[in-house]
Amino acid sequence: MAALLDADGGIGMELHSGFVKSFDKGQRTGFLGQDQGPDVFVSFSAVQMDGYQVLKEGDVVSFEVVAGSGRPEARQVVVLGKPSCATAAFD
Repeated sequence: MAALLDADGGIGMELHSGFVKSFDKGQRTGFLGQDQGPDVFVSFSAVQMDGYQVLKEGDVVSFEVVAGSGRPEARQVVVLGKPSCATAAFD
């Protein structure tokens, strides 16, 4: 089992908030930007939703951070909202 990391890189069970920085629909992987802390790798398998698990750039999300293989990885990703029109990325 991977250790959970808090915003300072220490072990913890903290929920982080942030946004989808990028997500490749073909590879079904991407990166989440945090309000504080480094970008976090995300895989479709970490996304908590019914149906086809995909994220859109700018989606507002909450997630846990775990120590991955050489980089922090997101787990238990939940979409909290869609981006406002001022920050929405163009498809």
